[in-house]
Amino acid sequence: MAKYAVKAYVEPPDEALMRRFEATSAQEDATRNALLNMQSRTDTDVIDQLRSTKARLEEQLSRARQSKAEAEAHAAEAQGVLQSLSAAQTQQQAFAAQIRQRLDDRLSDATYLSKLDASFGASIAAEEAALANAVIGIPVAPPSSSGGGSSSTTTPPSSGGSTVVPHPPLTTVNGITVATSIAADLRSMLGAASAAGINLGGYGYRDINVQIQLRRQNCGTSDYAIWQMPADSCSPPTARPGLSWHEQGLAIDFQANGSFINSRSNPAFVWLAANAARFGFTNLPSEPWHWSHPA
Repeated sequence: MAKYAVKAYVEPPDEALMRRFEATSAQEDATRNALLNMQSRTDTDVIDQLRSTKARLEEQLSRARQSKAEAEAHAAEAQGVLQSLSAAQTQQQAFAAQIRQRLDDRLSDATYLSKLDASFGASIAAEEAALANAVIGIPVAPPSSSGGGSSSTTTPPSSGGSTVVPHPPLTTVNGITVATSIAADLRSMLGAASAAGINLGGYGYRDINVQIQLRRQNCGTSDYAIWQMPADSCSPPTARPGLSWHEQGLAIDFQANGSFINSRSNPAFVWLAANAARFGFTNLPSEPWHWSHPA
């Protein structure tokens, strides 16, 4: 409306119209009034149109702003859902990685111990089979650059052929074969246990090449199948080689009086729990019989 008023001031009615306004006769006066009324109605119509158009534009702008706000809210909600899903997947993969690490630790135990004590080995295998079923189908998390977690201490051969991995220097102490680097500590601990009336025996080093052959049999013959494929992807589930401390000669599955220590109430476990640390040995919490020595 302001714009219209400015225009009227800058561009006044033409001269002919103004001369009509100066008329003195009744006819001329009637004509002048008619022109004024027409001009007034025209101005009013234009102003009404401007007001109507402005109102429509303001309403459309309000709706557009509301739509934008709703779209942004939906986008933020979708982003939140996506982030929650990503966090849940990451947590699931981390949990599966822990389970798979345990499988690598215990499946090789189950296979080996079954040869020595069929019932004991079978019970371990049944527990690990249930865990393997729980993580089947969960994607493997990408390797972490932080250096955490287990990693193979053995360099895979360049192909899935029949390469034999050499064993570390070994020493046998009272029937238990271990890495030479921990033999003296083991000998001292066995002596101390015997003096306390605890007769310890057991099994230490395991040949990694046996595990490699099992992986070829149960998982496949490629480098990936032998060294990297998750244990639960094999049939039956089979631990990856190179991850067990037994394969380095740094772990022992202890027996007391000829039977594996399968309970924390076993007197041999009680003695080990109180004394093994003095000789550098620590226990794997889920396995009372399993003790390792980080040389």
